[in-house]
Amino acid sequence: MSALTDRIAELGQAILLACMDRSELLYAAKRRIKAEDFKGKVEQNVWNKMLKLEREGQRYDVDAICNPNYVDEIDASSVAKWNPRDDFSDCAIGFFTDRCD
Repeated sequence: MSALTDRIAELGQAILLACMDRSELLYAAKRRIKAEDFKGKVEQNVWNKMLKLEREGQRYDVDAICNPNYVDEIDASSVAKWNPRDDFSDCAIGFFTDRCD
């Protein structure tokens, strides 16, 4: 495993929550992260759905990601239990990009 893959396995849910909250973080992350970098299937599905919604110009917040009208194996109760990380909640884009690197 690469160092990036190890960090994504450790911080995957926090990365996803931060990207849902701030579009500039998704922009930085999507250039470096692939779905298979996330360890869990739910995380991979959330990542893919975020990218799809972003490409379509739609919102990709928690409500949109967990919309039950989509059949993509995203369990809203699982996502609701994810814990954001304080160091991602108010970080500068440079800090986040460094973390992705």
